[in-house]
Amino acid sequence: MLTQGPSRLEVYAGKLLALTAAALAVALAVFAVGAAASGLVAVAEAQPAHWPSAGDLLTGIGAGWLIATMWAMLGAVLAVALRAVAPPVGLGLVWMLCGAERLVLSPATARTHVSRAMVKLGARDRAQLVVFAYQSGLVDG
Repeated sequence: MLTQGPSRLEVYAGKLLALTAAALAVALAVFAVGAAASGLVAVAEAQPAHWPSAGDLLTGIGAGWLIATMWAMLGAVLAVALRAVAPPVGLGLVWMLCGAERLVLSPATARTHVSRAMVKLGARDRAQLVVFAYQSGLVDG
């Protein structure tokens, strides 16, 4: 029996969930390293370690997790927006999507992305790059 794989939305949701879990792991790792360093300093100075309350610790870990998650989500949005150069070229939107006003990229950077994509794919011009995008399924047609 043939079945269709997960939808694009399900795949992106899974990626975002994985990013959220990774951000939590990073926040916990940073907390653990900081706590270990604080403990070592307290031992080295022969002083007792004064820890914040459990509520304050959880608030700090939660804030770190939210900050890491926010930056990871921004990276995910930029990755989706810039994952392929060919579709914007084909739609004539390369300057709007990669313009300095929207994504803080210069037109020279956009030209570099387009030319590198053309070299990688062996395209002789932008039209051939667009044809490749349609043939490979990057653009629904």
